[in-house]
Amino acid sequence: MPAPRLAGRVASLLALLALLIGVPALLAATAGWPLPDHIPSGGEVGQWLTSPLPDTVYTDAAAIAGWIIWAQFAIHVIAALHRSRNPRPGPAGNSRGPLRALAGLLIAGVLAAPAQALAAPPAGGAPPAATATHATAMEPPAGQAATRPTAAPPAPGTIAAGGKDTGVRFVVRGHRYHVIVRPNDTMSKIAGGWLGDPDRWPEICELNLHRHFPKAGGTLRDCDLIYPRWDLRLPDDAKPPTAAHAPAPPAPAHDRVPQRAPAAAPAAPADVAPAPSPMPSPPAAGTTQQTAHRTPQHRQPSKAAEAEPAAGRAEDGIPLPGGWTPVGLAAALAAAAALVWRRRRAYYVPQAAVDLAAVPPPPEQPTWLILIRQALRRRPPADAPDTGTPASGPTGAELAGAGDLPLTAGLGLVGPGALDAARGMLVATLSSGHHGDPDAQGQAVMPTDTLHMLLGPGSQLVTPIRRLHVTETIGEAVAHLEEEIIRRSRIIADAQTTEAADLHNPDAYTEPLPQLLLIAGTPDPRWHTRLATAVALGESVGIGTVIIGEWPRGTTLEVAADGTTDTTAHRLAVLDTATATQALAVLREAHGDHPAPHQPATTPPAAAAPGPPARPPSRAEHGHQPPVRLRVLGTPAVLDQAGKPAPRLRTAATELMVYLVMHRDGAPIADILEAIYPDATVTRASERLSTNLANLRRVIRTVAGPSHDGSRLEPVVNTGGRYRLNPDIVAADWWTITDEYAQVAAAPDDQHRLKHLHAALAEITGPLAQGCLYEWSTVDEERVRRCTLSIYAQTAAMYADTDPHQARTLLDAACAVDPLSQELAGRAMRAAAAHGDADAVGHRLAVLTRDLHQAGLEMSDSTAQLAHELLTSLTTHPAGRLRP
Repeated sequence: MPAPRLAGRVASLLALLALLIGVPALLAATAGWPLPDHIPSGGEVGQWLTSPLPDTVYTDAAAIAGWIIWAQFAIHVIAALHRSRNPRPGPAGNSRGPLRALAGLLIAGVLAAPAQALAAPPAGGAPPAATATHATAMEPPAGQAATRPTAAPPAPGTIAAGGKDTGVRFVVRGHRYHVIVRPNDTMSKIAGGWLGDPDRWPEICELNLHRHFPKAGGTLRDCDLIYPRWDLRLPDDAKPPTAAHAPAPPAPAHDRVPQRAPAAAPAAPADVAPAPSPMPSPPAAGTTQQTAHRTPQHRQPSKAAEAEPAAGRAEDGIPLPGGWTPVGLAAALAAAAALVWRRRRAYYVPQAAVDLAAVPPPPEQPTWLILIRQALRRRPPADAPDTGTPASGPTGAELAGAGDLPLTAGLGLVGPGALDAARGMLVATLSSGHHGDPDAQGQAVMPTDTLHMLLGPGSQLVTPIRRLHVTETIGEAVAHLEEEIIRRSRIIADAQTTEAADLHNPDAYTEPLPQLLLIAGTPDPRWHTRLATAVALGESVGIGTVIIGEWPRGTTLEVAADGTTDTTAHRLAVLDTATATQALAVLREAHGDHPAPHQPATTPPAAAAPGPPARPPSRAEHGHQPPVRLRVLGTPAVLDQAGKPAPRLRTAATELMVYLVMHRDGAPIADILEAIYPDATVTRASERLSTNLANLRRVIRTVAGPSHDGSRLEPVVNTGGRYRLNPDIVAADWWTITDEYAQVAAAPDDQHRLKHLHAALAEITGPLAQGCLYEWSTVDEERVRRCTLSIYAQTAAMYADTDPHQARTLLDAACAVDPLSQELAGRAMRAAAAHGDADAVGHRLAVLTRDLHQAGLEMSDSTAQLAHELLTSLTTHPAGRLRP
């Protein structure tokens, strides 16, 4: 037995004997027996109550309290001894306090097993099964065994089990372990599995008491209450449970098989094709690397991982035309895209056009974003956390599927999916966090040649980005890391803590220290030592490194083209060049690094491509009024003769009706199937389309009634593989708006223009398909919104000189249509200021500020300056009137 362990056991035994024997001996010698020697009679009790208190009453009371405390301590000692004999502790009871902790600590110290016995399996139940992966920090020379940790910091390993991530993480000798916590697990059970003795749980408690856990949320204040995903520290002599299998040692240097290395830089920018690729792009050819690559280390999968099929693991991600992404990253990209739409709305300037065609259309969405939204809407909602709210969101590494990988010790990526995985890591880092979670807003550092290697010519389209620091050389990137290490170390020291993670606390008023990730190709050997030093120092301050290629001083991961790795528990996000470039462009605009107002149309002009066949003129265009009205603005419905929604219209048929109204000239059947039924097979989608078409036709025929000539009405016609609504039978509010707005250009004077504008305004009853969530309607919703704002803006402009009050009313209505529009808010404030209404100006400014803040946006300087000038003018000249 080691001398320190023996001394600790002797000290614990002496303290336990002093408390169990010394305390009662002291009480008996000083206070004696405080209770009477016989049961008092009634007369003695009455005499005691009426007589003055004796001088010994306080001494006796203190003695009684001492005996009670000693008895409770003795009971806790007996209970601790019982728990040491029973290695299957039950759930924590209500008996908590310092006496129990003291008794458990002393019993654990007395009964602590020698270090040699810790490797033996616990007497109780086996700890949770896990799979171990390990990578040494410095591989020993061939023929020499690594018997102890080297001076260089070891690379964290992982133990991961398949299934849902509800685990607790443990840091042991620089290695990171991951086990799944099952119901009714206790700290005693953890101590039994990792320390060989369940009664050594007070040692774990002492190491982690009052620690804050930013990933899962919460602070350890009671050792009987631990929660999943807490990162607990274990004593130095902790060893993995026997259920965790050690990996095979790495192959000797002479047995390693060289592999094709990822490219350090492309031969020329033209070698990287910017066009989308249906599969993840392979590493660029034409370059070589001198460092020989090793074969991936063999890792023993756990039983849970073996039982889990590969297809089940793929369910946690979304396949894309340009790669694969985990659900977390997909959700982050969808949130960024939604922020882009809100930003474009905030900066959109309505055009007082004389033709609807002059209203700039919203840009189309990329295919990968549509697929992400469709997949996310079909997933069940995530379970709410059991307790509390995480202090900060996931990091970029976690979004990319590398949360358990040793990025802080340096992670190398090799294999056919290395470049795609690096792109996924970059996109995930820049998509993490939001304006309300600065601790999760990851940052990236990258040399210029690496950026060109990943994005090719598209790198010029996505930079600059504030959260991406691009350097000229790898030396400048390492120097930037070193500066960040010094700066972050000072911040951590000023906060009187030791780790950056401790600052990810909503109650900590310190500068946010999000994850900083260096992504670079394999550096020249002369930079290895300096980079390895920076990596080691950056581990505690939230700095990680990803090397595209072999990284001998850390862990190297083999990545396949689909993102799977040579470990059974990890699949990384992989994105090809086109998808990553588009995603970075979305993130750039979402972060406000690219001005959003006035995006030009991304679709080619109509003359550049063949359009739909010309729509024949309908009888409605010659003055004939169709018998059935369709409403798509507001709540969509087929309206009967009284203007009420017709019954028996299916929900799916309603969506089909809205789609056909927005495609007035018809849409190919294939496009309809893809837009409305994207998750169904062609056969099943065709059946659904036929069913919904029949329902829509039946409802319209019922409202229209019999035809004049007795023929069968065809409200939906099929013309050469295209479905369209028959304008002789149905009319729609959106069609009325577009027709009336088109007449404005041909109107002879302002009076006739206002007539057509008011006719269009009368049909605006809400946004497109209000209350409905159609996956295909995002662009159409924005098109309707822009058209609505243009009509309001043009009508208000025509009333500005003749009826300022009406112009102000129209601008207020336009602000209600889009409360994020800063241009309309500015016009409304000018109109209010023209009436000398300072309260209305202040109210409009407050509402705009609130709505922008809720949308994660900031007010532009020009809007804020305008409001300031208007309020100042009204305050200085309250009776003055300003021209709108």
